[in-house]
Amino acid sequence: AAGFLLLVAGVVAGERGAIASAFEPGVARAAFLLLTAPLPRLTRLAAAAADLAQSKPVAAGPLLGFALGAALFAAAALALSAARFERKDF
Repeated sequence: AAGFLLLVAGVVAGERGAIASAFEPGVARAAFLLLTAPLPRLTRLAAAAADLAQSKPVAAGPLLGFALGAALFAAAALALSAARFERKDF
């Protein structure tokens, strides 16, 4: 369930500009932008992967940045989950 929520959050983060315009300027929009800022933009990574699969030219720098950002976020989420699991007393 947590993985699915992180996937959805990554898709929302990738479209945060379009979604933020649905909020009126103010606290709600600022809170939305603040909460989605640290999430990886998975839609950009998916678009780059689709271009790569179609043999379209893809700039290596942004693709590497998207992939490393997503991998770093996933590693941090896994480390946080492992730390929480270690504290459980069965």
